[in-house]
This record gives sequence, C-alpha cells and structure tokens, in this order.
Amino acid sequence: MLTRRVVVAGLMSLGVAAAARAETQPNIAATRRLVSELIIPDYDTLVMAAQKQTVLWQAFLANPNPQAVVQLKSAYLAAADAWSAIEFLHFGPASADFRFERISYWPERKNATGKALALLLAGKGDEGLGEAQFAKTSAAGQGLPALERLLFDENAEALLLAKDGAGDRRRRVGRAIARNIKIIATQILTGWRDGPDSIVKKLDDPAYAGEATIRIATDLLSLFQLMRDAKLQTVLGKTIDLAKPRLAEGWRSGRSIRALAVNLAALRDAVDIIFAGSSDEVSSPSVLVSSVRIADSLTPENLSALVTSAKQRSDAVLLLDAVTSARDVMNAEIPNALGITVGFNSLDGD
Repeated sequence: MLTRRVVVAGLMSLGVAAAARAETQPNIAATRRLVSELIIPDYDTLVMAAQKQTVLWQAFLANPNPQAVVQLKSAYLAAADAWSAIEFLHFGPASADFRFERISYWPERKNATGKALALLLAGKGDEGLGEAQFAKTSAAGQGLPALERLLFDENAEALLLAKDGAGDRRRRVGRAIARNIKIIATQILTGWRDGPDSIVKKLDDPAYAGEATIRIATDLLSLFQLMRDAKLQTVLGKTIDLAKPRLAEGWRSGRSIRALAVNLAALRDAVDIIFAGSSDEVSSPSVLVSSVRIADSLTPENLSALVTSAKQRSDAVLLLDAVTSARDVMNAEIPNALGITVGFNSLDGD
C-alpha cells in the first residue's frame, strides 16, 4: 500500500530534484495565474465549506435530530469535494505544521484513523477538545477521514443521536474535528493571500516565483501518481480476487470515484491556465477532458463496488488507463510549457 509517508517523501524528493535540474526560464506568468485563478479561489471554497460544516455541528450539538444528520452528511461531502479540488497542492502553507495531513490523513497505515478516533471518543464532555489541545492530538483523528467515520460508519446515525454520555462525546468530537478543519483551512488561505509574508507577495521576487513554479508543477504531476497507485491500482489489485475495496478513498461515504473526478477536474482547470494562449500543439487539455468524462460517467460512484463486480470492474480499469495516459502526456508537456525540468522518484510508475 502506498502510505502517506511515502507520498510526502516522494513529493519532497521531486521538489529537490526539480529545483536542482531546472535549466530554462520558468513561466512565472502562468504561475501567477494559477495562484490567482485557481489556488486561492479553491482554498477560499474550502474555508467556506469548512465554516458551514462547523456551524452545522454546533447546531447539532445543541439539538441532535435525524434531519441534522442528513445536513451534516451533505456538508461533509461538500467539504470533501472542496478538499479534492486543491488536494494536489503540498507547496506553501499546507506543508507547515503538518496541515495537509491534519486535514486529510490518507492513505493511512494500520487503521491509524480508527485508533485515533477511538481515543478521542473515550473521553468525556469537552475533555481534550479545546482548539490548542486538539491540534496536538494524532493527525489521523483531526480531519476529513475521521469525520467521515463519525458520519458514515455502520450505525453512525444511531450513535450520533444517542442520548447518553457516549453520544454527547461523539457529537462534541465531531464539532472539534469540523472546527479544526476550518482553522487549518483558514491558516492555509491566509498564508497564500494575506500579509507581507504571503505567497502572493513573495511571487514579486522572480527567484521565489521560479521556485514556486517548479514546486507547483511537481505537485500537479505527483497527484497523477497518487491517483494511479493509491486511489486506483491498490484498490483494483491484479485480479478481482485480490481487490481491496476497503482501501478505496472515501468508500464509507461512497465518493471514491467522485474524489477522482474532482481531482481530475482541478487538474484540467490548471492545464487550461498553463496552456492559455499557447500556440504549441499539445494533448494535455484533451486528455484530461477525456479522463474527467470517464470518471463522471462511472456508476456507482463507490469504487469499492466497481472493483468487486465482474461486470463493472472493466470500468475501473478504463479509468486507471485514462489516468495513466494523462500522467504520461502531462509529464512530457507541462514542464515544457512552464519552462522547467522536473525530476523523478520512487512514485514514478512503469
């Protein structure tokens, strides 16, 4: 299984290699457009979704009821979509204080999220759930995967609505996680947009802007490897008997395919910005449009159901092939369009 540690280590080595091997003048104009037209708006969307989620959890704590659970699930799905749209980006404020992992600790090892959540649920009242205390707990229990378990695990609604102390604690943990996601998302957005030390301000320095171009492109290309290896290939297995449906991202909430579709749509938007006004004949935009179309067409949206179905497994294989093809095309075209050279590492496939 491709773990979070391996993914992060790979991203770091990619960035170092790219910085060392860049030989041409980076396309800083494209980088500035990516920041103003995609990165900041997407983080802003994440903050708004996280804020709504927090408000709903606060209201749920005051008045637990079945309709509120429905609203919480809807708010979670919106927040998860907002995260998937900007998930590719490790560079910048998301890399500080383990913010990326604290929003979404995935892929996980040895049921780290379940264990972290169990420890949180073992407390009473608001014990250990203050903002400062909660930020120091296990990253695996602080973000979206933990919140998904609270909302979508078996018997989740009954447990959330329970009138005993365990039910109250569960609701308070949910509120703490939602609030924590909002805080972290706001910190990331602020780091990009606000103040003299913001990324936007630093881009005025050509040297910094050149490094940022390399790092952002590295992150864009690395997401393809994560999608291919962790989000698809690991789940598919070599045969239907070796499929691992419970390793799919978001299998509890049934949004495995949806997450991939949003990832791909975000990459498509980035590519449109990078190649805007270019006279070169390139395949990246059309390949990504095709990949998004395939992902959007797959039903059910839960990858776990596709990989274990003899009739539908081929649909998941088709998406895997589309993602692999898009990766290969973009690995060739994106660095050229941005005037950079990107290194390779253990995340690279065959």
